[in-house]
Amino acid sequence: MKNLNTGNTITLHGNNYRILLDNDTIEKKVFSLAKKIQEYFANKEPPTLLILTNGGLYLGTILSQVLDEIGFLHYIDTICVSRYTGNGSVGRIKITSRPKRSVRGKDVIVVEDLIDEGITLNYLHKLLTKRNGVKSVSYFVLVVKEEHKPLSFEVNYSVLEQTGLGWLVGFGMDDNGLLRGLPFVAEKI
Repeated sequence: MKNLNTGNTITLHGNNYRILLDNDTIEKKVFSLAKKIQEYFANKEPPTLLILTNGGLYLGTILSQVLDEIGFLHYIDTICVSRYTGNGSVGRIKITSRPKRSVRGKDVIVVEDLIDEGITLNYLHKLLTKRNGVKSVSYFVLVVKEEHKPLSFEVNYSVLEQTGLGWLVGFGMDDNGLLRGLPFVAEKI
């Protein structure tokens, strides 16, 4: 795939998309935010990056690599929280995969691709803080849509605040399970 810059348009599978974030911009922003994590957690126990699958895998991988490069110790684990049934409709929130390591009494950084409405992460926040008794929870999100419902937590680290309700793909975000692996974030136009 040719080198695509922010603002470029591309046609994929008959749909047109506008590039919002190219890979280079994402990596630079993740590096900058990783330095803030390193500063905040200095002299503390290594936190756990709790990556939400499937969407958070791409961002979580880059974040973990950058944290390793700057010498910041951390654990990695995953959780799968879903409220989509697969056909684009919204279903009940379900935990379909739990972390392998206990997070009770630990510092956790939740890594997610997108806060769209905020319903899923509000549910997860309550689960982590009330039922699982984490020491602290921070949120590292690729894209935060400004139209979300009130959040019961603060987004500590975000790569992009996005206005508008456009459908986003790439870097973990999908269109019915497709296009997650694009090395950029694009909005359907």
